[in-house]
Amino acid sequence: MKKLFVLSLLFILGLMPVIAGGSQESGDMNGKEQKTVQLFISGKSVWGEPMNTVVEKFNETYPDIRIEVEVVGGGADYHPVLASRVQTKTLPDIFMIAGAGDYAAWQEHLDDLSDMEVVDNFLPISRESAYYDGKLMGLPSSIEGYGYIYNKKLFKQAGITKVPETFTELSAAVDKLNAAGITPFVSGYGTWWVISNHQLNVPFAMQDDPFGFIEKLNNGSATIAGNEQFLALEKLINLVKENTAKDPLTEDHNMQVSLFAGEQAAMIQQGNWKEAAILDANPDIEMGLVPLAIGENAATSGRIPVGVPWYWVVSKDSAVKEEARIFLNWLLNEAPGQEQLVTSLNSIPAYDNFDVELSGGISSDVLAYSKAGKTIHWTFGLWPQGFTQNASDILQEYVAGKITFAEVLDRMDKSWQSLLK
Repeated sequence: MKKLFVLSLLFILGLMPVIAGGSQESGDMNGKEQKTVQLFISGKSVWGEPMNTVVEKFNETYPDIRIEVEVVGGGADYHPVLASRVQTKTLPDIFMIAGAGDYAAWQEHLDDLSDMEVVDNFLPISRESAYYDGKLMGLPSSIEGYGYIYNKKLFKQAGITKVPETFTELSAAVDKLNAAGITPFVSGYGTWWVISNHQLNVPFAMQDDPFGFIEKLNNGSATIAGNEQFLALEKLINLVKENTAKDPLTEDHNMQVSLFAGEQAAMIQQGNWKEAAILDANPDIEMGLVPLAIGENAATSGRIPVGVPWYWVVSKDSAVKEEARIFLNWLLNEAPGQEQLVTSLNSIPAYDNFDVELSGGISSDVLAYSKAGKTIHWTFGLWPQGFTQNASDILQEYVAGKITFAEVLDRMDKSWQSLLK
């Protein structure tokens, strides 16, 4: 918590000179004033460096618009940073929100983007998730899917010939890896969104009616404790923490990539957003996706979570709203920007107007699962704001052996209800 506070404070102090609304003169370009647009990347720290390449390409067509990129993400929580920017009236011109929970918190500060041309090109999964209470939350940044990324060569060495689709099959695969002297997992449990957002999403999404279940949690007619899907999660967590490379709570998302790319473990719980980093470290590695199977029915447990992770939004008080819209339209609706989204940002488009070939590997598996209808929802955008972080703390206590799993579920119920007040 202390580390997060320092990060947030440094971020805020570093940007205090920027005037409210984000507009800033930057000299002129061929006698024309250059406008500056602040672009705040929330959560997608992996986009930080590649975004510089994207901006350079954008400026080949739009030299009069300067894009100033700021990033907070990875292991850090962006919520307090954005909240402080609201308080100081220094919201970035363009930023990212994670779904309905964020939208409900900040909708009064957001510009209406429903008139942008690219809205007509939403893929079905994008359209389904982009609206809240009938209103467009923002422009989907991409589609992402996750599971256990697995090393195909190590699976073959261990004699695993079928992608596990049930918990029993996954457990048997772990046994085969151990027998072959191969470490099954790098848990990533030291990173909050690995142990909470993504892993905890599975029992939510595996409900018969995930969104109805969340509504019942909100009105107090359902509980997490005692729910069959949440009880099943205990076995999966135990399987991972007992078969991981090191102390699971010291393994963060960066260590996952490092050890997996070094072929020191067979699986990591991650998604297509880590593909580029893994291939940079090991260009020859062959990868695929294994579902986070908590059940025994392959028809339901053999699915991967696919959704829209982030939505681009524009501050309604920005002095450069038009320039912000120009950048987003270029990125999502013009061929050079679309190519950058796929190649530089290594993203799967959330729109049907892209004619750019994907990189393959994990991204191809995400598309294959999607086309086969073998997907489950991302629900964490509907959780009360703050629940993700609370759940992470609770689950890490369980992994550390400090509490029982029954206590985990009971404390999650109490956290959920307290955050609704």
